[in-house]
Amino acid sequence: MPVFRKRTIEPQGLNSTNPMFTTRSGATARLVALGALVLLSVIACKKLDQVDVPGTNPNPPVGALPSPSPGGTVVLQPGSPTASPTPVPQPSSAPTASPTGSATPNQGSCSLTSMPEGSPCREEKPSFQAQVEAAQADVLRTRPDLFDAGRVRSEDAYVQEVARVLRTRGLCAVQGGPKDEVAVKSTNDWNDQYDIVLGSGQPWTSYQVTCRPARF
Repeated sequence: MPVFRKRTIEPQGLNSTNPMFTTRSGATARLVALGALVLLSVIACKKLDQVDVPGTNPNPPVGALPSPSPGGTVVLQPGSPTASPTPVPQPSSAPTASPTGSATPNQGSCSLTSMPEGSPCREEKPSFQAQVEAAQADVLRTRPDLFDAGRVRSEDAYVQEVARVLRTRGLCAVQGGPKDEVAVKSTNDWNDQYDIVLGSGQPWTSYQVTCRPARF
């Protein structure tokens, strides 16, 4: 007679090794995690809405920097919102000299004492020929008003001007002898006489005589 053994059949849904059971458990875990993320996002948004925003700016704006004024330099001092311009001194204009009249020509001077006239004179060797000719050339260049077409306008004015130029150059000189001559000396021991104007008014230079002692 056959022998029958009793078999115990376990439910498939309660077996943890069942593949169907494993798949459903993973899906459920993912749904639970997703729901938790959504819930956390909602809570975070509510907290952001509850943050207090101040009505005024805690950092007040800095005042506008001053613009540099003409002729000055703005210097910013530490800790001060604004700075005062430092003025730059302006150069003062120098006073303009007022025009004056024409200056009086240097008359020159003679350091020797005057001598009486009447000394004897005779022809010797000239000592101041070159100096007299140079003085005449200077007068011709600087005093065109004394000439007319190359001739002397005034004999007295011309001879006296030549004598003045000679005095400015360290010699003693005067108009003397005949008025068309200039007398020149550098010592009282003697002097030379030079005729410097012709009768026609033409300037020229001619040694005449030497007087001993000097006659002026």
